[in-house]
Amino acid sequence: MTSYNRNFKFYLIIQSLMQAALWIVIIQLPIYVAQKDAIGGLQWDHNTKGWIFFWWVLFQNIAAISFGYFADKWKLKSSLILSHSLQAIGYLLLAYSRDFYGVILAVVILGSGTGIFKPVIQGAIANSLDENNSSKGWGLFILVINVAVIISTFLAGWLQEFSWSMVFIGSAIIILLNGIFIYLIPESSNDIKIETNKFSDIFSKELFRRDVIYPVIILSGFTLIYMQFYEMLPNYIYDWVNTEKLIGLVPESWVDDMPRGKMINYLYIYLINPILVILLVYPISSYSSGKNNYRFLSIGLLFVLLGIIFSGSSQIGYLILIGFVIYTLGEMIVRPKFQEIMSDLAPAGKKSLYMSFLQLSYAIGYLIGARTGGIVYDNYGEKAGFAKKYLLEKYYVNIEIEKAYSKLVEISGLTHSEITDLLFTNYEPWRAWAFFWVVGLITFTAFIFIRKR
Repeated sequence: MTSYNRNFKFYLIIQSLMQAALWIVIIQLPIYVAQKDAIGGLQWDHNTKGWIFFWWVLFQNIAAISFGYFADKWKLKSSLILSHSLQAIGYLLLAYSRDFYGVILAVVILGSGTGIFKPVIQGAIANSLDENNSSKGWGLFILVINVAVIISTFLAGWLQEFSWSMVFIGSAIIILLNGIFIYLIPESSNDIKIETNKFSDIFSKELFRRDVIYPVIILSGFTLIYMQFYEMLPNYIYDWVNTEKLIGLVPESWVDDMPRGKMINYLYIYLINPILVILLVYPISSYSSGKNNYRFLSIGLLFVLLGIIFSGSSQIGYLILIGFVIYTLGEMIVRPKFQEIMSDLAPAGKKSLYMSFLQLSYAIGYLIGARTGGIVYDNYGEKAGFAKKYLLEKYYVNIEIEKAYSKLVEISGLTHSEITDLLFTNYEPWRAWAFFWVVGLITFTAFIFIRKR
């Protein structure tokens, strides 16, 4: 039986509670901010939503990259207290902020807290493992993250039944509960050392080696697509996807009464991702171990491309499910394989430096993805925007976007389902995904080219 450092269990609990609090907000923030028919939401445009994600991701990555430089001067408990304090403040500000700058301040503080947390907790876990239990220990780390996502999905739905404010307050409470486990960590564990890199080293000649910079750029393409599964896809499902024929496959509590009929709550569609990860990450990792990393990575990138094509190409619920499954299989291959390739490229004594290049990839992809996702959906995907456009073109009625859809129902005499189908046919919102299909195709093609060279 594998044995672990006595503090390891506390780190896993702290990580799982943090992940639960974060997931509750991430999965619901796109609807809260930009969905025009979400009662009690902000009902802003998707371009604004893009800016909110942009500032969150920017400060999260700045904190994650830079705090490692200072973390070895801090004790573990002090670092965790700082991180959790910022997160709790950020969640509470989201609960009570209704203006743009208040929300931006909230996500900047929240992003800083979540960014600080990453190098601190991963450094603590790395220092609590040894060569005998490292593989299984990091496997447990992945497992608890995905279990936390599953549990918090149900909690997110329950909190939203009360109010949007309770969603954010609930996350703040979960983060504050972590204080108990931070307190229980023995003082001796405060002396951990987290591997760090100077900023000048990150942008030194090592990064600009061809065999290093190309994977960094290609991974940026993947993360740009990855961002859309949490920024744009929730709105697309909410607006367009018909899951009425799937409701017999799920518990009744997963079904919502929507204006166009009974539909599966989009929150529970996202359960496909963590469930598949829990079931398949070990078999896939074991099968690919020792085999050609570049070949498997090309398969993973192809799955990612096919996954986004299926997920954003129609209104059909079954295709969304197929897209989620294919995309998740690709994600399970791509992320660990990039880590393995970068580790293999690193010369002796520079493993940490090279792994930091992956964080740079995430920063580039997430930042560009946050902005492009909001702009693209605002112009090519939003149902309320198309309702406003149709009213003007067909009935010469010009009305604010928040009231356009309900006005179209009133004037046309059509059902909600008929209007949704009409707008989908006339304006083809699947085109909002075309840009990301192109990015996926370029990423896949570029990697094949590099692999052959």
